[in-house]
Amino acid sequence: MITSKPFQIKLQPKQALLDWLMENSKASWLGYGGSRGGGKSGGMRRIMLRRRLQHPHTNGLILRRVWDDVEKNHVNKMWEEFPGLHEYYKVQSKVIELPESLGGGRIFFDGAENETDVKRKAFGPEYFDVMTDQAEQFSEFELTQLKTICRWPNTPEHTCKFLMGFNPGGQGASYLQRIFYLKEYHERETATDYAFLPAFGWDNIEWSRAALSADGYPGDCLGKECGKCASCVYYSWSDEKRFEYYITRSQYGQEQNRLPAHMRAGQLLGDFKKFSGQYFANFNEAVHIWDLEEIIRQEHWPIWGGFDWGFVHSSSFHWHTQAGYQDDNGKFHRLIITFREFVTDHLSERALAEEIVSVNDGLQLQNIYAGHDLWKKESNKSTKEAAMSEVFRSRGLPTIKKATIDRVDGWRFLHRCLDEGEWIITRNCKHATRAIPTAIVDDKHPGKEEDILKTNTMYDDVLDGLRYGVYSEYAPKKEADNVVFMKQVSHLRDPTNRAIQLMKLNGEKNKKLRLAGMVNSRSIGRYRRYAS
Repeated sequence: MITSKPFQIKLQPKQALLDWLMENSKASWLGYGGSRGGGKSGGMRRIMLRRRLQHPHTNGLILRRVWDDVEKNHVNKMWEEFPGLHEYYKVQSKVIELPESLGGGRIFFDGAENETDVKRKAFGPEYFDVMTDQAEQFSEFELTQLKTICRWPNTPEHTCKFLMGFNPGGQGASYLQRIFYLKEYHERETATDYAFLPAFGWDNIEWSRAALSADGYPGDCLGKECGKCASCVYYSWSDEKRFEYYITRSQYGQEQNRLPAHMRAGQLLGDFKKFSGQYFANFNEAVHIWDLEEIIRQEHWPIWGGFDWGFVHSSSFHWHTQAGYQDDNGKFHRLIITFREFVTDHLSERALAEEIVSVNDGLQLQNIYAGHDLWKKESNKSTKEAAMSEVFRSRGLPTIKKATIDRVDGWRFLHRCLDEGEWIITRNCKHATRAIPTAIVDDKHPGKEEDILKTNTMYDDVLDGLRYGVYSEYAPKKEADNVVFMKQVSHLRDPTNRAIQLMKLNGEKNKKLRLAGMVNSRSIGRYRRYAS
């Protein structure tokens, strides 16, 4: 443990490493994320106090989405760990004002329940440090807004820090995953400005302290490194040994280990691709993501496109095809393959259409589906659809069709396709393969629990484009096939003749499915293996 006078500030090894990064890293964006129970909140709280003692007359802010959570998880915890601080707390302004003898710094506590709150705070006071707890509950826009208040006059470069503690999931997941896990940076983002430290439940000794005491290891030696106390022994173990001890000897670790697979991955292992609240929890990279080389496309396979238009937001276009395969019982199944994508922004309608034509590279598309916003009339009485379709037709592509835009039914259809092994995506569609795992259930708006939460990121546009393309091709049309068939034979009065003709029509439908083709034998073997 690390201690700091005049307060006894105890930091666990992972928290001490975070403290070192706060003082020494050139990064101003620090991520502290992983599983639940990793000691993230406690580390942030203690480091905030140490930083105010280390940097006199500076302000720090601890922020969460809801004030009640800030009060319970930070303010009240401060009094438990450092009772002497309570006399310096100003209830009305929610700030600890340290006396001059302790450096004269201030620790503010606050909540920001919505984007309006965040915008208001972005034009408020400046802070030497800003620590956002449960940062995954904030959107990319909100986090970048909050970063703007992390500044202090007459301060050397790399000194002020914006720290984000987070768990898997939430509306900020795709952004946090991009900058800290994937390390993909956009224009004006610099890699050296970001640093990440993972935290897990077995990094936090407090969950295992009772078991350690029962095993004969007393409390802490308070930094003397005696080699015999609970902390010295526990943190001398390998990461693997602490994990095993955590899930077998601590109650919290055992509870996390017994969670359903998709919840266990996020809450215990800190996996950003599997977490509680994930909409497509059935998405499995080993099953649903293929290398493009595994697909030997046949000329007779139908091809179509679906896209979501945007200018400031992204335009997202995906190419799909359908193969068929026969199972061991001779039954034919469809296999939807999303095999190409194009995602961009800030292009006019005609320029966008030209780019799509270029990426299409001569493929014969049967349909192109898009959101209904393309049909909104502009001031010149024209529409975006008309401008784009004109380009498409001149290049031998079809006119754009209105997509089936029902969100809930569309998401459920995509979910069912993944469940039943009817949809795969090739690895070169990197935006699609990254967007799907980040989709979360909308539990923020009453009545929309069956919908996916909009996060105001590029992934919203990618997901909408996928839904338009896949669902529109297979969504229930105005009349079901069997209704159409019955109308086609309704003029036949003889029931036997009508039944024979109906069988023929169904036979033609099945024949079309057979003609949809087969993926190559090596791939279909892999598909059967995972689908079974």
